[in-house]
Amino acid sequence: MLTATNCMTQLRIHVKEDSKVHDEALKKVEGVLGVVHDRANHIEIVVGPGKSRKCADICAQLGIPAAADEETMSTDKDWKANKAALKAGQKDNPIKSMLKTFGEIFVPLIPGVIATGLCSGLATLLTQVYPGYAESSFWNIVYNLLSLINASFMTYLTAWAGYRAADRFGATPILGGMLGMMTTLGNIDNTAKVIGLYNEAQPLDAILRAGRGGVLAVVIGVWFLAKIEKAVRKRIPDNLDIMFPPLITLVLCVIPYVLIIMPLTGFVSTGLCWVVEQVCMSPNPIIRIVAGFISAALFLPMVAMGMHHGLVALYTVQLETIGFVTLYPALAMAGAGRWARPLPSS
Repeated sequence: MLTATNCMTQLRIHVKEDSKVHDEALKKVEGVLGVVHDRANHIEIVVGPGKSRKCADICAQLGIPAAADEETMSTDKDWKANKAALKAGQKDNPIKSMLKTFGEIFVPLIPGVIATGLCSGLATLLTQVYPGYAESSFWNIVYNLLSLINASFMTYLTAWAGYRAADRFGATPILGGMLGMMTTLGNIDNTAKVIGLYNEAQPLDAILRAGRGGVLAVVIGVWFLAKIEKAVRKRIPDNLDIMFPPLITLVLCVIPYVLIIMPLTGFVSTGLCWVVEQVCMSPNPIIRIVAGFISAALFLPMVAMGMHHGLVALYTVQLETIGFVTLYPALAMAGAGRWARPLPSS
């Protein structure tokens, strides 16, 4: 064995003599989920998250180095660092850079999305299994606690997104969080009514309303905020830097954000959700099958190019708009199918 390096789920081994590798014997080892041996002298042993790092650490203790042709990679690093090193040499393009930016903003929010989804599902299940839950003190408390966890994320989703976006774009994070929180406040509705952009009969169809544009509006708004803040700080004396830049930045940002960015991104986010809903939730099963196949087929190439994290923004838009995500389950099946298929033995 010449080198051993881990990614998230695999131990990647480079051997000197390929003929001495026994794939079937490796597959029978306890804990091994699969073996990929599709090129000479290189074997990928699938052991799962966490275990791949431990296997690489054991190899390092035995004196087996990390891949020599990947100088920035090391068994001392975790799978994220190794993955980043592998992708460092890949060429960027505007679309990939945009998706990468969305990924850097929204991927840290995934634990909240998962916790929220599970708690929301359990709360809904409770109401269906036990319709009279409110009459029981215990189950009433359980329901309210589950709903509380759900609301803690969903109510302030735009604030979390704004905070993360500001951190990514180099603005003051709390200002980004404040801009994100403004998006959902009732003052937006009051403003829309004054200027005639609010639809009293169908509030959800209003050109401007609280929540309009959602996280897409927040990301673009915080990008604009970062530009304004940097320009303001360059022109403010150091002794006034703490007081005036935050105030001036928010004042200059809030008008174009509310009157321009929110309405425009509202049309975009509504359109995206409509397209996904029509395709993934179509009453025609053939359309759903074809859509699922195409989505799953494109997902792994996007993973290989590092573009898949950008889809988290679309998941978030769906979650915010319709309360659940339809796209991710289909894409998750692409990853599941990757190891469900027969693996090559040579």
